[in-house]
Amino acid sequence: MIKQMAWLPIGLSSNGEKVLHLRENIGDAWKPYNQTRYKQPDTILSGIKPSQGFRTAQILLKQGWSYVATSEVLKNTETENTESDTIVSVSKISSSCPKTQE
Repeated sequence: MIKQMAWLPIGLSSNGEKVLHLRENIGDAWKPYNQTRYKQPDTILSGIKPSQGFRTAQILLKQGWSYVATSEVLKNTETENTESDTIVSVSKISSSCPKTQE
């Protein structure tokens, strides 16, 4: 298992908001953290809402998961899309993303 995490956009209208996505094995599609067995509730402290998946990411880092840079994930996605594709689909992400830390 490769145990990788990435902060990816949640859609074209997300206004730059990103959500934690996970994949356990090379070739697996990236899944939003809240659609996995690893989901942990995000805690709101002093009225500040953290990024979606922040608590899950903290726990998984302690368990040996690693980050893949968002730019690497999106770069690999763009090279796989055809010229007519305008929507980046995280389900098409290449299994060639290297392990990196941001």
